[in-house]
Amino acid sequence: MKRFVCAAATAILVIGCAGVREPIAGPDAPPPPGYSPVFVNSIQPYQPSAPAPFIAVSRVQMKDARTVRIAAHVLDSSGVLYTGLGSKEWQKLICEVTSEIGGRTTQVQYRLSEFTAATIELHATALVLDHSGSMGDDRAFALQDAALRLIAQKRDADEFAIVKFDSRVGIESPATSSRADLMQRLRRVGLRGYGGFTAIVDGAAAGLSAVAASSLPSKAVLVFTDGYDNSSQMSKDSLIAWARALGVRICTIGFGYNIDEDYLRSIASATSGMYTRIYRTEEFDAVLPSIYTLLENYIALDLQLKEYGVHHIRIKLCPPKPAAESVAELTLDNTPDVGSIGILYVYFDVDKADLKPESKPALDNIEALLRAYPTMVIELRGHTDSTGNAEYNLRLSERRANAVRAELIRRGIAADRVRALGFGVTQPVADNRTPEGRALNRRTEFVIVRK
Repeated sequence: MKRFVCAAATAILVIGCAGVREPIAGPDAPPPPGYSPVFVNSIQPYQPSAPAPFIAVSRVQMKDARTVRIAAHVLDSSGVLYTGLGSKEWQKLICEVTSEIGGRTTQVQYRLSEFTAATIELHATALVLDHSGSMGDDRAFALQDAALRLIAQKRDADEFAIVKFDSRVGIESPATSSRADLMQRLRRVGLRGYGGFTAIVDGAAAGLSAVAASSLPSKAVLVFTDGYDNSSQMSKDSLIAWARALGVRICTIGFGYNIDEDYLRSIASATSGMYTRIYRTEEFDAVLPSIYTLLENYIALDLQLKEYGVHHIRIKLCPPKPAAESVAELTLDNTPDVGSIGILYVYFDVDKADLKPESKPALDNIEALLRAYPTMVIELRGHTDSTGNAEYNLRLSERRANAVRAELIRRGIAADRVRALGFGVTQPVADNRTPEGRALNRRTEFVIVRK
């Protein structure tokens, strides 16, 4: 599908963009070499005899600068999704999780849990379906049929909403759990009433509005499109900000060759959703239920990241032989935003401000971050627990923050890019009456003042 703008011709001025139809795309073009998608078509308990399982990652959620949740899946090439192991068994099967950052590879600490359709909380999903002109009647019918079959397969109490869009948006059904209502409201009429330009963001926004009205605790928007956004009124950034504020993930499906893959992927990534690319009309029936299944069934790896910057994460699956090992790889950036607070894992002896040798990885990391962003300015903040004299603790926290500053300056970082402050006992983050709370309160933080 091509990008279109309204020309200043007389006919266009009279009828407006709403009266213009996109040209229908031709027959499906052959997929690119190497294209071999795996769509989930069944769920089975994992057995050590599984012939060729592999691990895949569908989505990533940054909970904060240090904690990330990765949704992973163990599948095979025939479309079987494996579930049903306890945490310890999964921990053995997922044998290694590492992070490479700044040329250093380290083991990553993580907590593992499994979610299945039998245990996960109920959720509302908006199906946002492209009905622009380039889809054509045949593909529109195929997409409507795929949506109807997905509705027939959903969990009884899950809710679906149905949105169609071209250059404008129509909500055919609000979020409801009634299959009968959904099937009646979803009009199987091809492109009738549609066929214009493409407003992907506006369609997704209508989906957000539909699931926001639901009382169910988990929400997602699934957007299917065959092209570029050429007529939305809302900006992509506004859509992402709204989705994040609502806690709604947006999953995007790009069909065919004439899509803006980076655009669709960025929406999914920024909202902790998943992006999928398909090339054949016959795959409509497979991709919708596959995504729905992956949203409901996954292994959650909650990673604890001590360093800041661009991480290259590798998750290795080690099934019993003769099955081969497999690796899922992803890249994530946990560089804090301006104004956000990050923990700097530097260490000092009791009542002292001399940096201990085990502080080196954290110092290397913050130095690398400052070099990666030449205009970045940070503020170091020292804190103590409530043990001892408050005035003494204030001075100690100042000395510790300044010790980190001095080391960064010694390493060649300009002095005006690093500020240091001490707060003593005045800003606790935990209960000073417990040893665990006091340990959390003894900390050195950094805040990005300018990036």
